[in-house]
Amino acid sequence: MNMPENLEMKKTIKWIRGVALAGVGMCGALLNGATVTPFSESFETDGLDTRYTVENPSDDLSGNYFARRQEFSAGTETSGGTIDGEWFWTGQDIDAGGVAVDDMAKDEGRITFNSFSIAGLGQLTISMAAAQGVDQTEFDNGLFIEVKFDDGGWETIGGFRGTFTNSPARYFQGNENTLPDHNVEPRLTQTFKTLSWDVPGSGETMQIRIKMNLNGGSEELAFDDLQVTADDAVAGFALSIDNAVVSETAGAGAATVTVTLDSAAPSGGATLDISLVSSLAVGGPESEISVPATVVIAPGATVGTFAVDAVSDDRFDGDVETRIFVSGSGFNNDFIAITTTNVDAAPSIVLNEFLAGVPGSIPEDLIGDANGDGTRSNTEDEFVEIVNVSGDGTAVDLSGWVISDDIGPRHTFPPGSVIQDGRAIVVFGGGVPTGLFGGATIQTASQGNLGWSNTGDTVNLDAGGASVFAVTYEGDLGTLLIAAVLEPELTGTEYILHDVATGSGGAIFSPGTKNDGVTPFGDFAYAATLALSADTVAENAGAAAVTGTVTLDSAAPSGGLVISIESLGAPDRIDFSGDDVEIFWVIDEALGKAVRLVLLTIAEGATQGTFDVDVFDDGVLSGDRLWPIIVRERDTIPGLADLLVTETQPNPFKVVINELLQGVAETASDPNGNGIDEEGVEDQFIEIVNNSGFAVDISGWAIRNVAQGVFGVNTLSIVHEFPDGTVIGDQGSVVVFGGGDEEDMNDPENDLFGGAIVQVSNEGSNGVNLASDKDSIVRLVNEHGFVMDEVEYLVEHANQAQSLTRDPDITGDFPALHFEVSENFLLFSPGAMSDGTAFSGNGNVADPLLGGVPVAGLEDWFLSSWFGYYNTTFAPWLFHAEHAWMFRFPESTSESTYFYDNAMVSWWWTNPADYPSLYAFDPPADTGGTDIGAEWLWYFEGTKGPRSFSVLTGDSAGTFLFFNP
Repeated sequence: MNMPENLEMKKTIKWIRGVALAGVGMCGALLNGATVTPFSESFETDGLDTRYTVENPSDDLSGNYFARRQEFSAGTETSGGTIDGEWFWTGQDIDAGGVAVDDMAKDEGRITFNSFSIAGLGQLTISMAAAQGVDQTEFDNGLFIEVKFDDGGWETIGGFRGTFTNSPARYFQGNENTLPDHNVEPRLTQTFKTLSWDVPGSGETMQIRIKMNLNGGSEELAFDDLQVTADDAVAGFALSIDNAVVSETAGAGAATVTVTLDSAAPSGGATLDISLVSSLAVGGPESEISVPATVVIAPGATVGTFAVDAVSDDRFDGDVETRIFVSGSGFNNDFIAITTTNVDAAPSIVLNEFLAGVPGSIPEDLIGDANGDGTRSNTEDEFVEIVNVSGDGTAVDLSGWVISDDIGPRHTFPPGSVIQDGRAIVVFGGGVPTGLFGGATIQTASQGNLGWSNTGDTVNLDAGGASVFAVTYEGDLGTLLIAAVLEPELTGTEYILHDVATGSGGAIFSPGTKNDGVTPFGDFAYAATLALSADTVAENAGAAAVTGTVTLDSAAPSGGLVISIESLGAPDRIDFSGDDVEIFWVIDEALGKAVRLVLLTIAEGATQGTFDVDVFDDGVLSGDRLWPIIVRERDTIPGLADLLVTETQPNPFKVVINELLQGVAETASDPNGNGIDEEGVEDQFIEIVNNSGFAVDISGWAIRNVAQGVFGVNTLSIVHEFPDGTVIGDQGSVVVFGGGDEEDMNDPENDLFGGAIVQVSNEGSNGVNLASDKDSIVRLVNEHGFVMDEVEYLVEHANQAQSLTRDPDITGDFPALHFEVSENFLLFSPGAMSDGTAFSGNGNVADPLLGGVPVAGLEDWFLSSWFGYYNTTFAPWLFHAEHAWMFRFPESTSESTYFYDNAMVSWWWTNPADYPSLYAFDPPADTGGTDIGAEWLWYFEGTKGPRSFSVLTGDSAGTFLFFNP
């Protein structure tokens, strides 16, 4: 809830946020002595070359920098929270001013702090306040914390990095290969917050350096209040190992670790905890080695040992390093590494097909909808198809293996990712894959997308410390927006474009199947078909509207066969039920969330099973929807049937695109009236007219332009979304220009637009973006994406030095050349009919403060989307349908409204975002005698005899109040 604007309130909120964010840590060792801070840096004074040195510094005083900056300086978007003072260190678009230096690329900068003493200290922790700009980072972009002890080498211990394209930077603890879990690890925001990292190791001195990798104009990372804290009363120890490299088959006692204390163990002995970490172990570190939970050093002794057993995992995973961490209460922490060498043979799997460049360009270009979810996406429809070609019945377990590219990891296969011999697994970039896909196992990228570059990249599959394959592509295999496939498939050594591959029939991809798009890979025990009792049904048909029948090609086995039923429409628009149907919620480890399973059991010996399809009305005007329904099982070729659910909501609106001006060149005119002739972007306009017979609130509606290209490559522009409070009177109009002074164009004394509502395009810098070189469609859609109207013009209609219009206005065909149909020979007429006569319903008929739309047939009554029905006859007194008489404070705005509630005998404040929550300013006791003071209340809408409220804040929180209207 947002209170009214108040400077002191803002200061208080900032302080509260700072307290809440301070000390948020991902670690926290048990301290036994005093906590000391051997190092801190807050950048309040310039420490260049005195407290720190900088490699690859830059600062253009705007948006490109790796430098010390002040809060709210030009080009920065990070501030507040746990920032210490006003100054901090930050970087953005480093490669704009950087060069490759030493071991760093030109998009990297590094700040190195002077070394400091840690003699006698242990349990070291690094903390910093950190923030980011917008969500623009990838895996290689990040902030990396490196440390070294004494004269040792630098080692990354954690930091922040992106997890996929245009993602937030997330916390990680580990080396430079560590991948944050984007479902779990905390993310950075534009407000500084403090996080911390344990630092394993010890010595006499310690040094820190921070590296940033930022190569985009919106990639900003910042940190401040860098501190090292430690315990000044811990005992130290040293670790050694007698065999740092062992075979995974070495078994028990493969190595021995020795722990040597700096001083003798106390009378009760010393017990230290042992834990394992490995960034490469595909089954977790315990799949590589086994160690005891603790090591015990006897009283008075200084040495303890423990055995390290090698674990044979029977999986190809390369040589894997595992770190053995030792720590304990009252002791320092440290680690030692051991490498287990792989003895298992590499599996026979191939990257058979991949799609790096998705054909089409807009969501409606289904030519590129490789994942079948009904929307084309640059990222979600990319895919890789991996096939097991063992040929000897060997299944391959991919669990824990990682797909990556030149940027970094893109997908980690979850547990249970097993490909049977001859079968395929397909990983899409995202979306909700919907289709048969030849019965292949289907997954979506765990990091959010695959991110293949159209101009060239490398598709890697790694099993722990070993490469399974690395396929590098360039040129046509990415840029022509067609999948690449082995030729011949499965056995070839070169990739060619799918449309010319043997058996493809010109198809541009075939995820999960052979090139023909039909034949599955491998053998299946069963094949399923799905038939529906009806293929079309109204959205209000209700329960059991359709019956689905699943038929197997042979009898179900002993115990029956359990088939899953799936659809993009479930469970909101359609769902499934029946005597043999069960619904479960399970955790999908690949997605990191609970997923819903609908299962149908086909009885033992039977070949058929049935289920009901329940259909639900969404209650809004959203159009007809085609919902594919799929039945699948691991050893069964799946079946699919489409169900068309038709819209039943009537469309009462007749709001049309009446006129548009694409080209203003050679007109010697100034359509938007800003005093500048022939502006190519600013003077373009689109005119909308309401012919519904009543006022229409088009808030949230949008204008979309589609410039139609060849080969399905179109350009979609969402050029304008109508803001809240945009209400067109009957026979009124709204004109959207590409640019100009919106306030001046709506000035009552400005008669250029016939009193129409005039707005300026609010989506992007290209105005209304009417193409001159392509056939184009202009669409008006409601807030649910339903097309209310669309018009089309061809290339030959563009650049005519006049607008295109309906003839006659509102109801006629489109397009007609404006000059030719205008009785007064006008080139255009924004806000008016073709003869220049203003539309009779022009003007903003909405209540400007509450956004209410006039109620047809009821004088002075309005309906607000958030505040309900009210009457303005005696304004500023209002009569509300539930609250009765109210006085609206004259200086209220559309975003902040004060009312005097006549029945409550009190003022209260609310706004569209918070209502029905409201802040009551010390109302008197309610009808039951309860007196609460000034508090937040929740109004139960629809109650009015008496009105019911719940107290949200203060000592009376949870109390119910009742006031008569």
